[in-house]
Amino acid sequence: MFLNVYENFVNFIKNNRILFLIIFVFIISLVLYYIYIRNKKSNEKTRKEQIRDMVTISIFASLSIILYLTFKFSLPIFPEFLKINFSNLPIILGAFLLGNKKGLLIVLIRTIIVLPFSGTFFVGELADLIISSSIVIVSTYIYNKNRTLKGAIISLACVCATWIVISALANYFILIPAYVELMFGGNEEVFISLLQVIPDVTVDNYQWKYILFGAMPFNALISMSVCIITFLTYKRLSIIFHKFDENE
Repeated sequence: MFLNVYENFVNFIKNNRILFLIIFVFIISLVLYYIYIRNKKSNEKTRKEQIRDMVTISIFASLSIILYLTFKFSLPIFPEFLKINFSNLPIILGAFLLGNKKGLLIVLIRTIIVLPFSGTFFVGELADLIISSSIVIVSTYIYNKNRTLKGAIISLACVCATWIVISALANYFILIPAYVELMFGGNEEVFISLLQVIPDVTVDNYQWKYILFGAMPFNALISMSVCIITFLTYKRLSIIFHKFDENE
């Protein structure tokens, strides 16, 4: 069993070398870019501000990891392997407070820590990395342009749209083929058997039916829930966060 899974994993990497190279370069680039920016600005920040940011990153990364590993559940209206989790909530809050670079760092920390606990041969973690990185970039870009109530609402609405669209594209081009290959050795029938909550699924239509009736509504539910909670809690967190500067 383990040998078959390993062989499937190796074959998938061989057949998708360019994709894995792009992902690897993307992750390394994020780390190097953050190190460069931090060194460049280290003289401009006080020691207290640096400590504040480090503590904040640690707190939100820890919360994201805890939510990712522990607070997960499925709903009967979706395929059982789709698990509701709110690990992106601390990531969006952290990105709003600290900016996109440190938001991406929180995503990277969360991804690295949870990889050893993967039950999907890293397919689920890859999906979360793609989605989380996308919503951090979109949310912070829009909110930084207009840091008002209206700007926050527009930013969170764009987060929902980005979340749903990116999840659909990632599933179609990367995640479904990877999941079928790695988990079931390329046997599409086994994957289709997990989609019984979706009516009339066949070998010919399972990809778009899963995306349309599974992945998209699933991610719409999570994204809207996360954005509503973010909207209700961010202002209070922001006041506490900026009190540090006032006290200084």
